Amino acid sequence: EPPLQRGPAVAVFRLQGRPRLEERRHGVGVTAVRRPAQRGAVGFVIRRLEVRARLQERPDGSGVTALRGPEQLLLLLLVLATGTLVWRTAVNLQHADVPVSMVLPSGSQALEVGEQAPDLRLATLGGDALSIRDLRGKVVLVDFWATWCGPCVAEMPALQRLYEEMASDGVEIVGISVDRNRALVPPFVERLGLKFPILYGGLGDQALYKVVALPTLFVVDQEGVIRFRHIGYAPGAEIVLADEVVGLLVED
Repeated sequence: EPPLQRGPAVAVFRLQGRPRLEERRHGVGVTAVRRPAQRGAVGFVIRRLEVRARLQERPDGSGVTALRGPEQLLLLLLVLATGTLVWRTAVNLQHADVPVSMVLPSGSQALEVGEQAPDLRLATLGGDALSIRDLRGKVVLVDFWATWCGPCVAEMPALQRLYEEMASDGVEIVGISVDRNRALVPPFVERLGLKFPILYGGLGDQALYKVVALPTLFVVDQEGVIRFRHIGYAPGAEIVLADEVVGLLVED
């Protein structure tokens, strides 16, 4: 495939894709272009906009309604007030114990981008075994997490939305729980409605990937090479992940 062309052409593609952001689930809007038609630069932009729209869509399927006149002024005042509150909260949090990741005792750093992802063969919640190597040919998100990790709990619904949107494109998400009390994991997974594979991991698996904080997520390409690494979680991270994954799918 030719490399992604940037400049006016990409700008045109982005403008052409914007109606997709307002698409409703009952079918009104722009019809998405599916593979194999979406290839190269066009495929990358269209698919990225499509995934962004779905991940940002409200649970009830509605889009964003435009506001006019006095409603815009009211919305502006609300945004300013909210921004002030967020800023003051951020200042307060600088002195509070509310991390975006849970740091683990270790002197090493997580595996770097460009390294080969080590193979793991771990038990699933159902008792079967799943190997990372068995997923070659797919883009795989390997996520280390725990039920007691606050940022991990916040991350899981976002990963589930990403999984629902991109599993059919050849994307797999593998959540590796490092909980010592494995009995906590199944009810947690059921409560959040997680459908992607969850594996039981341990300290040895953390050491193999040099995980020093939770959550730590590795984006592994179709050849088993780590292409992106994310430590911690912030709201909206699934949008960044979607862009990275779509880029890897277009490369294939």
